[in-house]
Parts: sequence; structure tokens; C-alpha cells
Amino acid sequence: MFRGDDELATDFANQIKRARENKGWDQRTLALRMKEKVNVIQRAESGHIPSDKVVKKFESTLSLDLRGVDSAPPTDTTVASRNARGLSLGDLLDMAKDEED
Repeated sequence: MFRGDDELATDFANQIKRARENKGWDQRTLALRMKEKVNVIQRAESGHIPSDKVVKKFESTLSLDLRGVDSAPPTDTTVASRNARGLSLGDLLDMAKDEED
């Protein structure tokens, strides 16, 4: 999801849930304050990306910034080298023959 140059944070669901709980609100209370259905809150907290309009409501109601820098560190890492290739069928057959010996 993009709004201008800002991308929705990957941990937006956790941020919403944590901010709601810090205020002592249940999902129903947050939905009432945002004038949205409880289903919208449940879906957002489970990781479904809300519309831009709903993101703005979350940000203003919970005093959050859900765009830009994530509070969680990136988890993607690359281990393979640039010239690495996958196993071929022949490689698998050779490995199976070696195991039989």
C-alpha cells in the first residue's frame, strides 16, 4: 500500500493492537471511536491492509504513524552466493547413489 512516498509499515497490525491495548480499549471501543465496524478493526489487527481512509482514522484515533519506518527490524537475509545454482535431477540421483553405497 502506498500513499505518496510512504509505505504502510509491515508491523502495522501489531502497532494498532499495542496502541489500542495501551489505551485500555477493546476492539469494540476502538471501532466506536473510529465510527467503523468491529470487523474492520479485527481484520486490520490480523494483518489485512486497510484502506487509506481507515489508516488515517487509526493514525488519528490512536496517535500513531503507520507509514514510513518500521519499528521491527527487517527479517530478510540472503545466504546464497551470486553464482549458486539449485540442485538438478542429476545431483539428486548422484546423492541417492552415494547414500546407497
